[in-house]
Amino acid sequence: MKPLVWVVLGTAAMCGAPVWAQSAPKPAIKTESNTPAAPVPGKNSFTAGEATSCGEKADLEVTSDPVKDTDGVWYAEGRLTENNPVQVMVDQEGNLFESA
Repeated sequence: MKPLVWVVLGTAAMCGAPVWAQSAPKPAIKTESNTPAAPVPGKNSFTAGEATSCGEKADLEVTSDPVKDTDGVWYAEGRLTENNPVQVMVDQEGNLFESA
């Protein structure tokens, strides 16, 4: 009768083993860029000149003086290297956005 007890206990232990052996959830996939999809609102310490420089570093020709809105996002008109007009936006984190 003892071997039967060990078989029953061993079987019960093996049935529970997969639950104990489960691994932790995988972390989210890291992308190459942490840039948000839209400008992040908040207090912005950039000057108009610094906002213009952000656009110029991205090969955009800024054609108007930047204006800061109430959300702290700088807006300006600009042109891409292909001469297409765009609206340039720089948020409080220095993220650059453009829209046609």
